[in-house]
Amino acid sequence: MYRTFIILFLYFAQRSSAQCWEEVGGGFNSLGRSFYADSTNNLLYTGGNFSIAGGISAYQIAKWNGTTWDSLAGGSQPLPVSAITNYNGEIYAGGNFFGNNDIFNGKWNGTNWDTLVGGPNGNIGCFYQFNNELYVGGSFDSIGNAVANSLAKYNGTMWTDVHGFGNFNIASPNSIGAIINYHGELYVGGVFADSLSSGFHVNIAKWNGTNWQRVGNGLIGGLAGVDAFAIYRDTLYISGTFDQSAGNAGNYIVKWDGNNYYDVGGGMDNPVDRLVVYGDRLYAVGVFDHAGGVSAKKIAIWDGNSWSALSPDSFNNNIAALTFLNDELYVTGGFTYVGGLPINYVAKYTCSLGTNEVAKDGNEITIYPSPVSNNLIIEISGIVSEKKHLCIYNMLGEEVLKEDFSSQKYSVNLSGLAGGIYLAEVRNGKNMVRKKLVKE
Repeated sequence: MYRTFIILFLYFAQRSSAQCWEEVGGGFNSLGRSFYADSTNNLLYTGGNFSIAGGISAYQIAKWNGTTWDSLAGGSQPLPVSAITNYNGEIYAGGNFFGNNDIFNGKWNGTNWDTLVGGPNGNIGCFYQFNNELYVGGSFDSIGNAVANSLAKYNGTMWTDVHGFGNFNIASPNSIGAIINYHGELYVGGVFADSLSSGFHVNIAKWNGTNWQRVGNGLIGGLAGVDAFAIYRDTLYISGTFDQSAGNAGNYIVKWDGNNYYDVGGGMDNPVDRLVVYGDRLYAVGVFDHAGGVSAKKIAIWDGNSWSALSPDSFNNNIAALTFLNDELYVTGGFTYVGGLPINYVAKYTCSLGTNEVAKDGNEITIYPSPVSNNLIIEISGIVSEKKHLCIYNMLGEEVLKEDFSSQKYSVNLSGLAGGIYLAEVRNGKNMVRKKLVKE
């Protein structure tokens, strides 16, 4: 009887821990790598290493319509898909399409996979659209009839190199993993050197309208590389595999204002794979377990001042990509458990995002004051009948206080907590709000 009680306790504790994440349509049989969210048609495209999506055969790419997965006529070539985008109304998939260099089977017209004459002789790792052209980065030295060292562009008819970027690179192998336009200049990031560095990898460069040049002193280190860009509050954020021990400004993430690099709240303890801006926040995912000293298992949020965890739930492996569709957050990667529950490689966040916000049922949840000395106040507007739950976590992600309440205004005494920084979480049904607190 006692053993049965313990098993049931652990089961419901795990369910409670991961109640804000759910598997998407049965998940995949292997890891996901990339997303493209089609908000016009309410479709989510996902690429990766899988061959099954939601129980159906789908080689390396699948489409989610909110109810079921579709295989896109069986999927792409049987090699991983690392990038997906929509260009001129058609879906483009990029990845390790080795084999026939003359035929690039990477374009979906809505019914069938089309071939583009003249594909890369290596892999494509990222897409970026700029001035009505499709830019691609990866690891190749030719694409179509163009000599192009890891960076090329497509105008719908032909491939060309990008401002002679091949002359900028002198190390081999090179790869481009991120492209962005910032303040009118084209930035590229990856693993490469320039002609001024005697083979020393700088991993980030920009086209200033006349020449390619390194960005500052680059982002350096023996295993350093750039994986992602994002523009947040008019500042360029850059993430990857670099750290401060090699002389960089931050650990696995920095920001660039056009002149200098800066640390971002202490950075992470392991690499950051992707960055996405949504709702005036910067979301980061990767291999890390801590962001700015805060426990944040593979996903963290930057509000311009400090890092916070999206949830206390722990992913057992990396998150490779995230996106938003219809105000809902999706993640994919190498994980098979979230908060102790089996969730295979793709998940959706089902709770409300953010702090002091209007929740999904229209009720506004407010948590104040901060800093707080003794009494913390929670107010919920609107007609709310469900029982509410308050949890407070310390900087290690450990639960230090838990209370249930039913009133729409509730006061909890925190005098027993030591001074420091905490995360307060209020749940009401499937709605949730979190706020970082300073306890005096």
